[in-house]
Amino acid sequence: MEDTGILYFDFMEREGFFVPSRSDFSVDFDSVFSLPIYNPSNFLYKINTIKLSVLEKKINQDGYFRAVDGKLDGASEMTQHLSLILKNMDEVGCGVLQKFKRLRTLLLFNGSRSSIKQVPRNLLSGLKLLRTLNLSGTLISDLPSSIRNVKALRYLDVSHTPIRQLPEAIDSLHNLQTIKLRGCVNFVQLPKGIKKLTNLRHVELDIIRQLDSLPAYLGNLTNLQTLSAFLVGRDQGCNIGELKNLNHLKGALRISRLENVLTKEEAEKASLGTKKSLQRVVLRWSSLLVENVREKEILECLQPHYGLQELGIQNYSGSTLPAWISNRAFADLLVVTLYRCKNCKRLPSLGQLPALKFLSIIEMNEVEEIHHHLFRNDGVAQEDPAFPKLERLEIDIMLNLKEWMAIKQGDLPSLLKLTVDSCPELVTLPSLSELKSLKHLEFRHCPKLLPLSQDGLPTSLESLVIICCPQLKEWCTKRGGQDQDNLSHVPRVWLDHEEVGKR
Repeated sequence: MEDTGILYFDFMEREGFFVPSRSDFSVDFDSVFSLPIYNPSNFLYKINTIKLSVLEKKINQDGYFRAVDGKLDGASEMTQHLSLILKNMDEVGCGVLQKFKRLRTLLLFNGSRSSIKQVPRNLLSGLKLLRTLNLSGTLISDLPSSIRNVKALRYLDVSHTPIRQLPEAIDSLHNLQTIKLRGCVNFVQLPKGIKKLTNLRHVELDIIRQLDSLPAYLGNLTNLQTLSAFLVGRDQGCNIGELKNLNHLKGALRISRLENVLTKEEAEKASLGTKKSLQRVVLRWSSLLVENVREKEILECLQPHYGLQELGIQNYSGSTLPAWISNRAFADLLVVTLYRCKNCKRLPSLGQLPALKFLSIIEMNEVEEIHHHLFRNDGVAQEDPAFPKLERLEIDIMLNLKEWMAIKQGDLPSLLKLTVDSCPELVTLPSLSELKSLKHLEFRHCPKLLPLSQDGLPTSLESLVIICCPQLKEWCTKRGGQDQDNLSHVPRVWLDHEEVGKR
């Protein structure tokens, strides 16, 4: 049904009913996808009011009613879809709403200075045919247990409310398909009985930041498509094997607390390779300092499917990363983030990933040099350029990195931005002049970094930022041939937070 809904939406957009408004970068703030071209779900739309008025004339008005300030005058008892804009529930008595016996949709919107803090128990008892209930943006802190009477309910939205938890009575709503809890900063616990809601398709909330644990036996929810994260536990019904049958998961999935996976056999039960609709996977351990040989075996068994677009590995304490991360079969992989892989001494061979656009290497403090292995597999003759599509490369907080060796001519042909930050031992860099597409270059807090090679900077460069790199800063202002400094062709330059002038 989600695919059908997308078709309807696309049609309405083509016909001009919905028009792009702006991009919402808070939709997935953990993803490095920052441009709509890579993450179209960040688009927000607004309704074309002219087109809407035409549509309203064509639909059956008897079934729909919009009440402003709680005024229901003119509403028919045959109304099936009702939207209310009011300041508090006193403006509309429960008895008035209960006369709408056929009501299938109730949208309760905040009016100006709204103070809607609770949903009357009797209200839900009388709306037995209700399928959609939207209370988002109100000030409700809980839902009455009488919600169990709304057996037909399929869609529940309490986003951006102070609600702390859902009533256990919700486990009676066997038709429920969608629960929306985005922006509920006080929310702490999903109901234990959620495992009974086998028709559930979407659970929308920031699990990592909002919850300490997940209810047991989520593996029963085999229709589930949206689940932002899975928190691995050791109790029965909470281990990583609960993911085995959740093969309809879509979008992003963060698997956290992987230290609770004790054997590679457990890891295999997650069956990540069968989840073909996932676009983004993050594999995350809690912060650990001791090298753990077992984790290498576990990570080997957590290979996602080859259609993945974004991969993150965080707080991994094994000594090497798995071979699968370099497999060219990841033909759609756009983003790789390696964060705090503390015990890895060598970077994986990522240069032959055909679609990779963004690469971030952060806090891999055992790495002492960047050499050919990052660009090409050892012992494999490779004539194609390394990182053919890479646009952004970030190297950050590499405390023992001393040297970045030469780049082969033709490598990184698409690189637009290079950032090297907080590498206190870094001394040498390869020649950058062959990076023909490079537009933005940043060096921060690399105090030992020597001046660049004689061939200098690429002519394509549009901006350069240098902060706390004293020898490199001196090189930047040094006069060269024809009495010009080494940056004469760079339009904008910042040295230690001061712009030295447009050129």
